[in-house]
Amino acid sequence: MTGLSARVTEDDLEKFFSKEGKVKNCHVVLDPRTKESRGFAFVTMDTVEDARRSIKYLHRTVLEGRLVTVEKVRYQLKLLIHYLFLLNSASFIMLF
Repeated sequence: MTGLSARVTEDDLEKFFSKEGKVKNCHVVLDPRTKESRGFAFVTMDTVEDARRSIKYLHRTVLEGRLVTVEKVRYQLKLLIHYLFLLNSASFIMLF
């Protein structure tokens, strides 16, 4: 999920997605230094059908005044490894 306002919390995401099914987990990605939202999150739904319904009905809708994108992460592990590498590199060379 991308396009999030910095004000959106994991509780907000759970409420937003629970309209379409049971939410297993929400994780808003934070900047490690400032602890502010990076504008994207990962949401895991309880079933594949709940996930499909969430994508169908919540993609390109408004949350906290922002148009959000809801998509299936195709390469979640690759993305996570890449993100963690960037975090470690960024904190080491101070590229914030």
